Amino acid sequence: MFRHISVRIRIIAAFSVVLACTLGLGLFAINRLATVNASLNDLATHWLPASHGLGEAGQSFELARFRQLQLTTVPESERAEIRDSVNQELAQLSQAIEGSTRHLTSPEERAQSEKIRAELKTYMANSAHYAGLIDTGDMAAAQAYFSQEMRTQARELRNYIQEARAYQVEAGDKAAAQGIATGKSAATLILIALGVTALCAALIGFLMIRAVSVPIARMSDVMKVLSGGQTEVKVPHLGERNEIGQMAAAVEVFRDGLIRNRALEAEAARAREDAEHQRRQAMRDLAADFEGAIGGVVEMVSSAATEMQATAAQLSASAQESSAKAQSVSAAAEQAGSSVTSVAGSAEELGASISEISRQVRHSLSKAREAVGEAEATYAIVNELSGAAGRITSIVDMISSIA
Repeated sequence: MFRHISVRIRIIAAFSVVLACTLGLGLFAINRLATVNASLNDLATHWLPASHGLGEAGQSFELARFRQLQLTTVPESERAEIRDSVNQELAQLSQAIEGSTRHLTSPEERAQSEKIRAELKTYMANSAHYAGLIDTGDMAAAQAYFSQEMRTQARELRNYIQEARAYQVEAGDKAAAQGIATGKSAATLILIALGVTALCAALIGFLMIRAVSVPIARMSDVMKVLSGGQTEVKVPHLGERNEIGQMAAAVEVFRDGLIRNRALEAEAARAREDAEHQRRQAMRDLAADFEGAIGGVVEMVSSAATEMQATAAQLSASAQESSAKAQSVSAAAEQAGSSVTSVAGSAEELGASISEISRQVRHSLSKAREAVGEAEATYAIVNELSGAAGRITSIVDMISSIA
């Protein structure tokens, strides 16, 4: 079934799967990192600021207590400066507590904040009473109030601040540990997802090699074999309804063309052999006809020469006879006249023989001309056959170059 799926669709499907795996990995990594960032953001915007604010509040509270204790031990000229320092530390204490309460979210944290605020309000009132005692000059009462009532109430405020700060530090440590654990688990899960994605990509690459690269390599090997002139090779992947099948069909057409080209070359070679045979046969026939015509002419001339020799012999005999009879002119006058008549007839016969010889010579010349004409016609036919053979050769060369 998959053989009929086009290479384009296979590549698009493989790319889509790899893209989906990559996007899934990216979204999963973003989700895990968002979880880690949420833990870190909670730690940075909630637990750390609250813990830091409570730490500053405890520090300001202890400095304020130290400055308040100095009010009863320093000369009166230095009290104003120390009182300003006390007021500044108390103001920073209030700001630190108010700042830490802005980051509180849980009911337990709000309850701790309410206790600290209540104790801070009480401590502020006690501090004002303590400052009034100092202003009246009753140092003994001020020292007793500071070391008794204010000390007990300061211990309560200190304990609330330390308790709240310990809670913030502990909760912050838990949030940090949770963030670290979330980061580690996210890294582990991302590595697992990355491994799964890499495995999917490797599997897809292997399938693409099996589905595309291997068939193309096979087709390349077949084309190399065909380029070497071996037409017995079988073309693979024929009939598949995809690009590989189309390539196989094209290679099959090339193979069939190579086979037809070889058949045409063999046919052209046979045509050249037939043309050469016909040319040689025509030359042999022409030579035989010419030889026959010349033989006839020679025979006719020889016959005419024989007749002329016979006539000459006859004339010689007649002359001898006339010479013999001339001695008896008177006795053989009539015989001489008849001999003259015979000589005249022989002369006429000689003239007829000469005319016959002339006619035979003209006939021989006519036959020779006909033989020459037939030779020229045969030569023209041979030239036409040679031109046809040349055209066949050019057609074969053109087929070979196309193949």
